[in-house]
Amino acid sequence: MSYGNPIKKEKDIAYAWKVGIEYFSVDSEMEVEKVARNAPGSKVYARIATSSSDSDWPLSGKFGTDIDHVIAILNWANRHGLKPYGVSFHVGSQSYNKYKWQQAILEASVVFNKLSKNGIDLKMLNLGGGIPVQHTKPIPTVEEIGEVVDDSIQEYLWKHKNLMVVTEPGRSMVGDAGILVSKVILKSRKGSKKWVYLDVGVFHGLMETIENFQYEIQIEGKSYDKTDVFTLAGPTCDSVDTIYEDHILPADIDYNDIVYFINAGAYTVEYAAHFNGIEPPKVYTMEELKEILYK
Repeated sequence: MSYGNPIKKEKDIAYAWKVGIEYFSVDSEMEVEKVARNAPGSKVYARIATSSSDSDWPLSGKFGTDIDHVIAILNWANRHGLKPYGVSFHVGSQSYNKYKWQQAILEASVVFNKLSKNGIDLKMLNLGGGIPVQHTKPIPTVEEIGEVVDDSIQEYLWKHKNLMVVTEPGRSMVGDAGILVSKVILKSRKGSKKWVYLDVGVFHGLMETIENFQYEIQIEGKSYDKTDVFTLAGPTCDSVDTIYEDHILPADIDYNDIVYFINAGAYTVEYAAHFNGIEPPKVYTMEELKEILYK
């Protein structure tokens, strides 16, 4: 296990260290100092800011820093009694471009090679997440991404033996484990726009749609043979609670229709809040659903 968030409270660092966590992510000098005070002698890895332009959920703005700064941070960690251990990056969640991993590994190799010349031999490469799950666009497979990763490590990091390579499969592991089930509670026209409102929205599991994350949507008993353009929104009083603008849906979608968001097993329930007095979605296993439906 590692503590992968580079923004941590000191008490949380101390607790993680106490229960046996050895690896800590950093992307600033202050974070290095916090780790040094609360997890002395631990292993730290610094996060590179990489492009996430080919992903549905970019992660390049808030976390990570440039290559020269990463090198300086790991040198700073060494001077504070920590073990500079590796480099991490994240190509963006739900990434469609397998070569983003190649680009990031090339950037990471600069850090490895420059620090090696200064007597610091890094031992870990953290590939982050980004491996996609099937929604509405073609995706590279895990095997295709793995081949690019293997080839890139062989090409750019071949001098660094016994390299520990880790990844965070996240969405690709659990995305297809759940379907978000919702219901139409209103269909209306306002000016030139047609609206469909659901009993779940941005604040109740569909937060990622604010970055235009595209889920596959199915409506029970309805086909896409005849379609129309709707704005799909959630039930709260906040205008941010708009799932999709100008979205193609079956023309005959109507009140009480059941709407399914396919492969919504990742980052939905975790995002959901008890906002506006509306309860977040409940989670049911298949066995529990069978008992409900067939009892």
